[in-house]
Amino acid sequence: MQTTSENNTILYRFLDWILRLPEDLKLQYTDAIFAMEESLKMPYVSYVERRGKARGAGLLLRGLLEERFGPSLRKRSNWRRPMPTA
Repeated sequence: MQTTSENNTILYRFLDWILRLPEDLKLQYTDAIFAMEESLKMPYVSYVERRGKARGAGLLLRGLLEERFGPSLRKRSNWRRPMPTA
């Protein structure tokens, strides 16, 4: 039994054999094929994994900013959050 990937390859070859496209449309066609293949390869990413990735990106950004501009205000011992006014 053939896998989905093998079936897709057979279908792409068949379409390539049948279709006689101008060069600019061939490029669009191939780009669309690559985009479809890439979207099918992408595994499901759970909420926890997305959250962890976002948190990691935030920590990386914070680290780069602190490296460039020094420690953040929250880490400075003399910094206090202003009281909200009513």
